[in-house]
Amino acid sequence: MYPVISGAKYAPVKQTFVLGPNESVFVHVCTFSHTGTFHYTVISDDMKHPLMVFFIPSKMEYDQFIHGAKFNHYTDDGCFGTASISYDNRCLNVSNEGGLIISASNNFQSQQKVTLTLAEE
Repeated sequence: MYPVISGAKYAPVKQTFVLGPNESVFVHVCTFSHTGTFHYTVISDDMKHPLMVFFIPSKMEYDQFIHGAKFNHYTDDGCFGTASISYDNRCLNVSNEGGLIISASNNFQSQQKVTLTLAEE
């Protein structure tokens, strides 16, 4: 028999990515439950070109996104954004198969440094 810690959560994630024009990254959420609520902060070092962020229910949706096809994402307040250089919000009921897409806009800067902090509440 193995002990179980009630209400256990993964440690917060803090990562920095370098994205080129139109590049994106998928960050899988980590939760011990079937769904979780996540607080996230995304900050770009590029003050002129906005980022897009989308919480999605599975990595399959990310594959659709990067191929320019229609994809499903969470549409509740806080779960997506399409025109800001920084986000500080939370998304509720995210599937343990899901994650966060961070995408750079179509800009002429060669690279954009993006910092993500993601924690389950």
